[in-house]
Amino acid sequence: PVLSIDDVAAPLPFREAARTVFPLATVTVREARSQPLPFCFEVISPAGSALLQASAQHEMAEWMQVIQNGTAACLGSLGVRASAREEEAALPVVREVAGNGACADCGAPAPTWASINLGVTICLACAGVHRRLGTHLSKVRSLELDTRQWSATQLALMVALGNQRVNRCYYARPPPCDEAIDATSAPAAREAFLRAKYERRAFTARRGQPPPPPPQRLPPPPPSPPPPPP
Repeated sequence: PVLSIDDVAAPLPFREAARTVFPLATVTVREARSQPLPFCFEVISPAGSALLQASAQHEMAEWMQVIQNGTAACLGSLGVRASAREEEAALPVVREVAGNGACADCGAPAPTWASINLGVTICLACAGVHRRLGTHLSKVRSLELDTRQWSATQLALMVALGNQRVNRCYYARPPPCDEAIDATSAPAAREAFLRAKYERRAFTARRGQPPPPPPQRLPPPPPSPPPPPP
């Protein structure tokens, strides 16, 4: 499934916007409080980002909820579980994706955990922090213990993304050496770094870049999809 931000065919004040498509499983969404315009929110994925504007506070909240529900459904029970043969073949391939031989966050070798919505492999210490970030930012799964929970879609997503590609988005502008972490970093430093990286997105390529285009104005959101059956 994908999130498609299509041409907005609506009268003024809505403006037409180019079509933008993101893999829905990789999307995170947050309110863009730093924007001078009201009712703005960001849709962020390793494939790109978009700044959107609703026409009212309640519509912004509804749009964000629709996107979050879609992402949760995509990462939840809607995928077809991979067969044992697919898991056996795919999990070693995940480890061979560019950058996946080391933790995406601290560089520890041979990571055994993954964030399935970010598409990265991480070590046990960083996985603990990812869990505390919340599943709206990072959904953690073991590469060794949770193999029966992997769907074919999730495995394909992990192979398509990988640490190197995702870090080009989330770690495009590394911090000074004394703010970065490594495999020996203390828990407090590790958590502060990961919250800066994924919550605040402090290391994305923004400084020195041209200003983002004006936000796309959105029509009222569609109704939320029904929850998946238990």
